[in-house]
Amino acid sequence: MAAREIRYSLFTKTASEQQITSVAVGHHCDDQAESLLINLNRGTGLEGIVGMRPVRCLEASCNLIRPLLAETRDSIRAYAEAQYLEWREDMSNQDEKYLRSRLRTKVMPQLNAEALARSANLVGQWVDQFIVPAITENFDAASEGQSLDITYLEQIPNVLAQRLVIEGLRHWIPQAPADEVTAQRVMALIHMQSGKRVEVGGGAIWRDRNYLTFSDSIDHKPMERSKLFGDSSPVAIPEGQIRLNLSHTKPDNLRGSDEAWLDADRLTVPLTVRNWRPGDRIRPLGMEGTKKVSDLLTDIGVPASKRKDTIVVCSKGEIVWVVGYRLSHTFRIMDATRNYARLYFERN
Repeated sequence: MAAREIRYSLFTKTASEQQITSVAVGHHCDDQAESLLINLNRGTGLEGIVGMRPVRCLEASCNLIRPLLAETRDSIRAYAEAQYLEWREDMSNQDEKYLRSRLRTKVMPQLNAEALARSANLVGQWVDQFIVPAITENFDAASEGQSLDITYLEQIPNVLAQRLVIEGLRHWIPQAPADEVTAQRVMALIHMQSGKRVEVGGGAIWRDRNYLTFSDSIDHKPMERSKLFGDSSPVAIPEGQIRLNLSHTKPDNLRGSDEAWLDADRLTVPLTVRNWRPGDRIRPLGMEGTKKVSDLLTDIGVPASKRKDTIVVCSKGEIVWVVGYRLSHTFRIMDATRNYARLYFERN
């Protein structure tokens, strides 16, 4: 495995340096049959039975391809001999301390490698045509921001819910093990109280009221709700503090990313300051109807890594300001406004 990691690292580095779009490796039908058996021995789902893929992404601009995957070892060796090509055999191929070598020398001679590889190919077609689209459709329906809707997970078969959790791990905590055991640990949060979490791979999954929220950092924790009173102590947030000032004087300038001017008479003080949550909606200034905060952050190009730290200010549960990004149309200043509220974000 260590040699494999070094080898593939070199493939990736060389392909990038030389702007190569495909790297071909020599895996063949017998290798595919061995991979299927190894995966079954470890305990695998349908995707493990598929074995190796003819094409997979090596990096953004380069694919790893396996053009010999349909050929047997014997047919390749026969071709090499007919073309007077020198055959090299890695000495580790016969070393029975390795599982693959034990399979190759003791088990595979008793089996039909082509039949096993054919089974892997058939399962692969089912996975590509039916399983992957179903997973993608359900993941899109269940996910918002970096969270999965608990109600949605509870309404679908458990095996699919676990698979969506695995998909969440792959998307949002890529360094974590994306397997059944980890998925079961995460699913157990559904039956725990809000605030509980599971730490995996340097990240954490939090149990919110209605969502499982994924973070690639153990240190990140959603801030507790805080009350914001007019002209009094500010509320501390991760990157600074938020203040509220009330005034009878109309401001000269209503623009500024770190401040929001509102109609004070439409607000109910104290205001609530908290992290945004999946499911949150706001009516952005100038828009008809509401928009999900997650969609708003996507549209304005907020990096996924920063979205979890986004703060909202609410009046009686309704979002009046996505701090630093958008003001609510409902609380805007109009010609009839007589009392004014200024929310502003003081950065550390």
